[in-house]
Amino acid sequence: MLNEKRIRLMSRMAMYEQNEGKEDLKISAYYQKDYASLNAWITVIWITIGYAVIAGGVMFVFLDQIFNEATISTLLIIVGAAAGGYLVVAIITAIFAYDFYRKKHVEARKRVKKFNQNLSRLGKMYEKERR
Repeated sequence: MLNEKRIRLMSRMAMYEQNEGKEDLKISAYYQKDYASLNAWITVIWITIGYAVIAGGVMFVFLDQIFNEATISTLLIIVGAAAGGYLVVAIITAIFAYDFYRKKHVEARKRVKKFNQNLSRLGKMYEKERR
């Protein structure tokens, strides 16, 4: 005899596993601090690459003006402004990325915990049926 509650529970669990379950299980394998820190660092690395590409592009566009009209002091001011801008962008991005990935880990852990509770319920249903 088919148990409709068990079938519904199994189909819900299977849908979760196929959709967001794979990512949630990977995320929940990390400690929260480790997951958030690792992804914040990865984000900062990508921000650094993007900032370097944009700064290089801007420098390439204005290269003629920079070398024709610039003095050592203006070059130092430009480099200082670029470095200061990078630091501000990197720090703000790191803070937001850490918070975002921390929240993402918390939500994934909640879903995995519910999945594990459903697994326990399913096991109890099978045990009841055997008796």
